[in-house]
Amino acid sequence: MRKLPLSLALAALLWAQPAAAALTLEKLLDSSARHYPKVQKSLAGIEVGQGKVQAARGAFDWELNQKAISRVSGFYSGDYAESQITRRLADSAVRVHGGYRVSDGGFPVYEDELVTLDSGEFNAGITLSLWRNRIVDEERFQLRDSELELEQRRVELLLTQLGVQYDAMQAYFSWVAAGKALKVSEGLLQLAQQRQKGFKARVARGDMADIYLTENQQYIAKRSADVNEARRQLENRATKLSLFWRDEDGNPVLPRAEDLPADFPVFKALAINLGEEIERARTLRPELIRLNLGMQRERNKMQLGENKLMPKVDLKVEGARDIGDATAAQRSRVGTEGKIGLSISIPLQRNTGEGLVKQSQNTLRQLEHDSRLLNDQIATEIQIAANNYHVASENLKLAGKEISATLAMEQAERERFEGGAVDYFVLNMREERAGDARMKQVDAQLKLWLAIADYYLATLQAEKLRISS
Repeated sequence: MRKLPLSLALAALLWAQPAAAALTLEKLLDSSARHYPKVQKSLAGIEVGQGKVQAARGAFDWELNQKAISRVSGFYSGDYAESQITRRLADSAVRVHGGYRVSDGGFPVYEDELVTLDSGEFNAGITLSLWRNRIVDEERFQLRDSELELEQRRVELLLTQLGVQYDAMQAYFSWVAAGKALKVSEGLLQLAQQRQKGFKARVARGDMADIYLTENQQYIAKRSADVNEARRQLENRATKLSLFWRDEDGNPVLPRAEDLPADFPVFKALAINLGEEIERARTLRPELIRLNLGMQRERNKMQLGENKLMPKVDLKVEGARDIGDATAAQRSRVGTEGKIGLSISIPLQRNTGEGLVKQSQNTLRQLEHDSRLLNDQIATEIQIAANNYHVASENLKLAGKEISATLAMEQAERERFEGGAVDYFVLNMREERAGDARMKQVDAQLKLWLAIADYYLATLQAEKLRISS
């Protein structure tokens, strides 16, 4: 049986399947999605927004008001108590109130409105805005604005998650690439170190000159330096990766040697339909959703400004009924009393309303330009991401062909050398070129996966980025 060449045996060892304990991309993305501080900050921001919405809804809460008067000296002996419950109906121009009041004793004529029958008076009323404040007012504006702000905060969370998961993918792929590059460098060093042992034996037998030991030692020194540099790159990328890989308490976890997978994830070709993806992204991309929400907030602000330009016309309807026994002087209080009132207020100067309208109109104009540019950018980003993916896929295929050719040349030169040829320089050159080809393949794999990450981000592939809704 033909013996497997040393370089091929080392390559088989280097490209072995990953261990079961290796850190997978899915495990990393799940960790960063749960524990990365920026994500936690955005989640807290949503709770802030929920608090603002709750506070704005307070303008429509029921309110109980009570009042009491008790005379402690003087000619009159009248005592008075009143309870009134009021509420602004949600999302309407209606205010309602109802209450009960009762008095006892004597009152001066100028306080006659406080007098009730002995069992008191029940009353109710409604106030309706007919012009200004009919569609919108400060309270309703604040509620709607806080709700839209909350939606913007939810969109900001998605944007944060997308950015974090994208950065985590880049860090992961760079870390895997650094691990593979280190193995390539270590493989070349091991070749030189094992050859040095053989050279020493041949020099000892007298069938090889000492100069080959010296020359090979130079290669060992150079390749050792390459291994040190590759190890430095791996350690740095592992440190960066620890920002995204965290324990259950949210603390960074530095990847160990056994966490490193031997290869990139299994690659599946992307099915790309540019037209569909661009239209889908223009519907779902959070940057556009955030911008549209901002435009809606400005429209609401402009509506509030237009509201301030209108006259205020309020209609008030009230009813009251005293109960109990009435004296001869109190007969006018018997029965149900109904009142209708109308109040009108006309703004003589309209700076506040006109200023709000002008401000919102120009802000909307700015946001419309931003929207047009963002739509164009989304299409461009997707096209560039798709182009980069296609080119990276082809380059990876070419890198595989280059490896096959360089390995064949390296093996042929090794057989010549072992057969007695003394061109050791050419053999090392073949080994270096084979090593360079492996490095180019690692780089091609890295660029392919970075292009895939770009495409996932540009087309909002949330499931691929492990973002749950």
